[in-house]
Amino acid sequence: MNKTFSKKIAILFFVFIFASAGFLVMIVSAGAGLENAVASIFSADTSEDGEFEENTESQVNAKYVGVDDTPTEFSKQIIKSVRRWSSMNNPYYNGYGDLCEKWCYDVYNKAGFPYAGSCCAYRHGVNMTIKEGKIPKGALIFSGRKPDGTYYENGHRPSAECKVCGHYAGHVGIYIGDGKVAASQVPFIYNINTWIEVYGYGGYSLS
Repeated sequence: MNKTFSKKIAILFFVFIFASAGFLVMIVSAGAGLENAVASIFSADTSEDGEFEENTESQVNAKYVGVDDTPTEFSKQIIKSVRRWSSMNNPYYNGYGDLCEKWCYDVYNKAGFPYAGSCCAYRHGVNMTIKEGKIPKGALIFSGRKPDGTYYENGHRPSAECKVCGHYAGHVGIYIGDGKVAASQVPFIYNINTWIEVYGYGGYSLS
């Protein structure tokens, strides 16, 4: 074997070593990035309130109604129950389509709290809502009068008429704090201002 050929072999060998080292660095870097991404996802899912971050009232821009984001044992248990659902696992597409009252009942029941439900969200709201004061975190929030003066009536869809009381069924969700309302709806979480603009506001209840 001549010297020139040996030199070429040696050069190729070193090129291979350096290329392999560079590839290894890329794998490690990518792996670290992936690990950080996964860690970020799981840290969000396993934090006290998950995607429902704690906030202070002064930071919540609720234009139409006051809110109280003070955490309580009640709100913590309700939020924990709500966290079984998400935008990726929306109750509306998982057995609760047009069954907002049933979803709220199941959330409260899972959290260990009573739920004074009725035949529909509208009737429940008429019977139980508190219209004065700030909405506490974890409270039920009911549809009603919109900022433009009209009332939410489910788009006057015949299928949305309650078969028991005959009224349009209305809508109910849960105030989860930070100016957000979760419900069996699309999207799963609304900003409270948008929620009221779409569904109106008929008051809140803790059962």
